[in-house]
Amino acid sequence: MSGVVGFVEDLDTSTRRAKLRLLACVREAHIDNIPCLQSLLSYLAEHGFEVEVLCTQDPRWLRPTDQQPEITYRVVTQRVSFLGRSFRVPVTVALLAEGLARCRGPRRPDIVLSCGALGGIAAWMLAKLLRVRRIYQMLELPVVDAKVIRNSMPAIPNSRNDDQQVGGDRSQRRPRPWSQRLIDAADRHALRTADVVIAHDTYRADFSSRALQVPATRFELLPNAPRGRGPGHKTRWLAEKLGIPSDYRIALHFGGMSPHFDLLRLVAGVEAWPRRWCLVIHTSFRAEGEEYFEKVRGLAGGKPVFFSLDPVPSSTADELVASADVGLATYSLELLGYRATLMGLASGKIARYLRCGLPVVASDLPTVRKYLERYDCGYCAGDPAGFGALLPLISDRYNELSRNASRCFKELFAPDAYCRKIAERLAAMQGHH
Repeated sequence: MSGVVGFVEDLDTSTRRAKLRLLACVREAHIDNIPCLQSLLSYLAEHGFEVEVLCTQDPRWLRPTDQQPEITYRVVTQRVSFLGRSFRVPVTVALLAEGLARCRGPRRPDIVLSCGALGGIAAWMLAKLLRVRRIYQMLELPVVDAKVIRNSMPAIPNSRNDDQQVGGDRSQRRPRPWSQRLIDAADRHALRTADVVIAHDTYRADFSSRALQVPATRFELLPNAPRGRGPGHKTRWLAEKLGIPSDYRIALHFGGMSPHFDLLRLVAGVEAWPRRWCLVIHTSFRAEGEEYFEKVRGLAGGKPVFFSLDPVPSSTADELVASADVGLATYSLELLGYRATLMGLASGKIARYLRCGLPVVASDLPTVRKYLERYDCGYCAGDPAGFGALLPLISDRYNELSRNASRCFKELFAPDAYCRKIAERLAAMQGHH
């Protein structure tokens, strides 16, 4: 939007009030890689909220690139000097200190929003000290023990009820460092005590409500999806950037680079793919030199596998994704356990694929399979090494699957209707009816 309309005027033209100030605390500045957060902040800024974001910076990620003048980004340094010595303070301390320094008097926010565990802890302390309302936007499900997981799992149609699907998170099988256990406990408290909790879908909201004894009425939903429409046309972004022959079709894996994404097995299966299909792996951060990335790159040698290693802002991501033919979403059930089982609408990469009209091939997770089958816009496979066998099925029905993908995004993922409901709740919570 070219201008900002006061939120209250948007809802009730008989009354005009001052903008609500919202302060968001985020661990790192990679807002472009958190579509749900970017969508919410963008919507709120367009509808009369004054939005400021506090975040630290990791050199592997892009700095914030959202160009909305209504959103102010404050990149907080963790490096401080004292008595002639320089040292690095924890993320939570850096965010809290900057928040307290900036939020005195007229700059005091009406609402504090947190996203991610460390941002959530800083926001919890900041809201407590400032005595303001707090929103907790979930990125990951809370870390709880296996018994709680099993007792909290929602009913999922056609789901296997075994240890791997329910409680197989490998991180739960070995002792977590005391520092991580402390962060987990503080994060659970931050979620449990928030005024509003934003979850990606009903499955994740139901699980968190049961696991942490949070009233269901505190939850709002917001899929992990960008706003607006995709390009609406095929591009040649990847082919031109990576030198891929024009007669090759591209299957794209967009986003993360870690064992949680099962990329070694995906790459191992490429040799069996149909002719003139290639795999492109795009990383959302600078992954060169990382141990897992080097393993993946080593295994890819001699195979039709290309790497796109420069992170791109969300404004470029659409052009990149629209240059592929199929979107791939692999998740390790062995490593992620319940976090994979309840993936649902939390997959940002699937949302981007569907928005650009790409049919999807994904790991066989029940909460993902449910909507891919319902909208007939892709397929699931139990082993990423077997993804190639599904590519001919997509080729045979490509136009139909592509249309269905766009419809799935519009009806299930498109965030504006969810954002409006959240904005209305926040305004009402502050008395801005």
